[in-house]
Amino acid sequence: MKPGFFWWRAIGSSAIALLLFYITPARPQTGNQSDITGPTPIEITEPEELLAPDEEDPLLEEDPLLEEDPFLEGEDPFLEEPPPPPEEGLQPPPGEGSQPPGEGSQPPPGEGQQPPSGEGQPPPGEGQQPPPGEGQRPPGEGQQPPPGEGQRPPGEGQRPPGEGQQPPPGEGQQPPPGEGQRPPGEGQRQPPPPRDERRPEPQLEPPPPAEQPPPPQQSENQPREAQKQEPVSQQPGGREVDRPAYEAQIQQADIGVAVQTVEEFQAVEFQDYLEVDLYGNVPSYEEISRTLGDLERMTAQKTAFIYVSAQNERLELLMVTAPSDGDSTAAIQRYPVSGVSRDRAVETIADFRKELFNPKRRSTRNYLEYAQQLYQWIVAPMAADLAAKNISNLVFSMDSGLRTIPLAALHDGEQFLIEKYAVALVPSFGLTDVSYVDIRNTPVLAMGSEKFNGLPALPAVPLEVSSIFQIPWFGEGFINEQFTLDNFRAQAATRNFGVIHLATHAEFKPGRLENSYIQFFQKKLNLRQFQELAQELGWTSVENPPIELLVLSACRTALGEEQAELGFAGLAVLSGVKSVLGSLWYVSDAATLGLMSEFYHHLRKTPIKVQALRESQLALLQGKVEVKDGLLYLSTGETLALPPELAQFEGIDFSHPYYWSAFTLIGNWN
Repeated sequence: MKPGFFWWRAIGSSAIALLLFYITPARPQTGNQSDITGPTPIEITEPEELLAPDEEDPLLEEDPLLEEDPFLEGEDPFLEEPPPPPEEGLQPPPGEGSQPPGEGSQPPPGEGQQPPSGEGQPPPGEGQQPPPGEGQRPPGEGQQPPPGEGQRPPGEGQRPPGEGQQPPPGEGQQPPPGEGQRPPGEGQRQPPPPRDERRPEPQLEPPPPAEQPPPPQQSENQPREAQKQEPVSQQPGGREVDRPAYEAQIQQADIGVAVQTVEEFQAVEFQDYLEVDLYGNVPSYEEISRTLGDLERMTAQKTAFIYVSAQNERLELLMVTAPSDGDSTAAIQRYPVSGVSRDRAVETIADFRKELFNPKRRSTRNYLEYAQQLYQWIVAPMAADLAAKNISNLVFSMDSGLRTIPLAALHDGEQFLIEKYAVALVPSFGLTDVSYVDIRNTPVLAMGSEKFNGLPALPAVPLEVSSIFQIPWFGEGFINEQFTLDNFRAQAATRNFGVIHLATHAEFKPGRLENSYIQFFQKKLNLRQFQELAQELGWTSVENPPIELLVLSACRTALGEEQAELGFAGLAVLSGVKSVLGSLWYVSDAATLGLMSEFYHHLRKTPIKVQALRESQLALLQGKVEVKDGLLYLSTGETLALPPELAQFEGIDFSHPYYWSAFTLIGNWN
């Protein structure tokens, strides 16, 4: 199987091209490295009436997570008294429609009571100061200024598309390295070749643009309320989407066209925000189903691929699975969930996260109301089919506004979703390299720091880094003063590390990519610079074996901000890595240490990333990870001696979903 379905193509008369148009010149397509190609994007002219009015750049306000973030408020959640035993019994799942959707309700405010920025707002202007670092961090401290325009090699190193077929094991895969003993110069990562050395790009004639529908006519006799038009949402890259028309097309189109429409819409969102160029064909549900079947035969894992589209008056669920045994017919099902507006779904997610995040409520189960409601909307409609198909893994491609759900903590009234299934998130199937590689012989580059200027300390980091190599994995580890950008670049350039582990702060914020960052020892690397570094190191080039996994063990994503979601969920696309393991919010240092130690243990035994994450989350949920007498006890029976700063974790109950449900696997789940 070739990795991924990177693509850019209209899909005939039902194409989403009917819903998209440019308000700025299209970027030229470059860097195509796939066998599946498509014509250059077509500039589609829409009637002026459909253009959204210009709006002024909004001022970037403080991070909505600030108000309840215990690290930044000066409150140490780990000095709390040990929580009382959880109350017995679980709340029954709320019934369908127990809370009528409020008409005209606004999307929920962030966790710090900041309302999300309005859909359709343009990104901040060039040169605008990025948002203040969580309200208490010195703005700009150690932060690299955004690169100038034109410095990024356009489209360099896109991953080739998948054909939906898995090659025999070993074919096209990275040969397993020896136990850390490589001959000098062997296995060094090659920089991307010059543009003229790349595969020539076929020049295809663009298809004629689809006929545009006339703007809707309004009757003078219509009531004033009925004449209101839904706003046209604007993507950060300058393209606009007629959201009501998109939703209507999903509801009315054939199920196969609906899948391709969602795939293309997701790619448009990520392409425009990340400013990457995508090529190839839209994967059909038949290709997705066959690919899932190929992976099932290789990994013995049954996977359901689930699209969740949040629409104005309902949710639309589409599930693709592998063909049944002895049957080559692709399996796809549709589950419309009426009575659940987009606003109501987003509001429920915000309430759910705030209940999980609030340190004063960790001895309660107040979160169950929201966990069960979301389960009823997103999972319950297909629960019987999942059980009948013996599904092991649920892989979600979520609509904007839904990508920061801690899916593992959804609850059916008896148990958490993670107790039944392993759960992963992808930007879309076409944007994911789904090929399977056993990574147990892959070298690890682990780096991090326990101290920063102007950011909370992470005292468990030295132990987190060193414990990876005691499991044992092989590779290189660097902490504190050695965790510099120059050292990272040097190490990554001279050896093919398949796993990159960064134990450091990372923030995914609204606005431009330059606003979000990964913190090195004394320097912030914003996501635009991270993208350029990945291209420099050849991560996005087919000339080099891919990075199988990037771990960010201490990151968080602003709640209710669709652009922050795109940065978090699109990091694998941006950097060229196959999978990213990150957290939706900051988790206590001891719990992170426990979960990461469990993860690398389970990944050695069961080299399926999503299953290793599930086993790690279950270890915390089931009380198998605990702090006692200055030691961290793991489910494996091993112990880690904790530094004095972490002794205060003794008595903390890590079974609360705050401690384990934030960790999310994005991209390749195999």
